[in-house]
Amino acid sequence: MEISENQTSFAEIIAADKLTLACFSATWCGPCQTMKPVLEALQSKYGDKLNILKVDVDQQLDVTIAYQIMGVPSQILFRNGAVLWRQTDIMSLSDLEKVIAAHQ
Repeated sequence: MEISENQTSFAEIIAADKLTLACFSATWCGPCQTMKPVLEALQSKYGDKLNILKVDVDQQLDVTIAYQIMGVPSQILFRNGAVLWRQTDIMSLSDLEKVIAAHQ
């Protein structure tokens, strides 16, 4: 799910009791493109048990600044509005699955 002005706000989505993985990226970022199939595989595996948000750092400056994103790709795992985990770098599917499993 990508955030746009027509959708529920970022704050409302991460405030849910459901785990939400926010993936901060940019269209010009090569490593960010590497994450795309990983995120698609996660979505296929977890379905609606996990929200996955793709946040374009160039289009969502307010969210990018609020969470002090200094590099892309960056991932932050939320539940009930709280940051449970965060990392900046490319991650494998198995590594992301381990992080999600640790917070379920």
